[in-house]
Amino acid sequence: MVARWAPSAVSPILTPTDSSPEHDDPQHLTMIGSRPRILFLLGESRSADTEDVTHLVQAEAEAVISGGAFSPMWEHTLRPLGAWCYAIYHRVRDLYLIDDVAAATGLRYISVVSIGKTGRFDAAAVRNVIEHAEPNLMVCAGCEEVYWPLLGRLDLGHELLTTVYGEPVYYSLVTSADRQSVLLHFWHPSQGYYTKRGHHYLFKLFLHAFDAMCRKRLLDC
Repeated sequence: MVARWAPSAVSPILTPTDSSPEHDDPQHLTMIGSRPRILFLLGESRSADTEDVTHLVQAEAEAVISGGAFSPMWEHTLRPLGAWCYAIYHRVRDLYLIDDVAAATGLRYISVVSIGKTGRFDAAAVRNVIEHAEPNLMVCAGCEEVYWPLLGRLDLGHELLTTVYGEPVYYSLVTSADRQSVLLHFWHPSQGYYTKRGHHYLFKLFLHAFDAMCRKRLLDC
């Protein structure tokens, strides 16, 4: 799991403080209720279209919170992704403490977009998604499939964020309208099912990368 070098080209982290009923709505939490605003960009092997799938992700999350289970189609992606987000919003550093309900709760705070097939997605459509979501952080869930292709299509540079466990993690800065977002080079959450060190490896790596962004003041943490 080694990254490829591409050609050059608020307050402390807490759950939303307003606990009124209207702020329990997942869409409200995703848009304005949590810091930082996180947008996950997923590669898609079946469709070339860029699609906001946040409503599908949150429907899955609500089903789990209500006593159900992650569906087989979503589990390998959404459970680990939700665990990463729950960890940073709730200050949990032990993956064993994050059960399915906690992981589903973490999904309430984020937006998720399928950008389409590698190298065939519409760069203008991706930019429109970014402008609409107004994220502070965009996580490319896939190094080769999402991050490096996006750099080329959006004409972005990149910098080394950190090196941990022998893995270089990069980031880019994306300017959209009057705001700047961080684009993070990372791995697809389902990759933890197939790596020797599993989900604990990716979980620790994600938290380390998030801490590094805070230290560099790339995010308001």
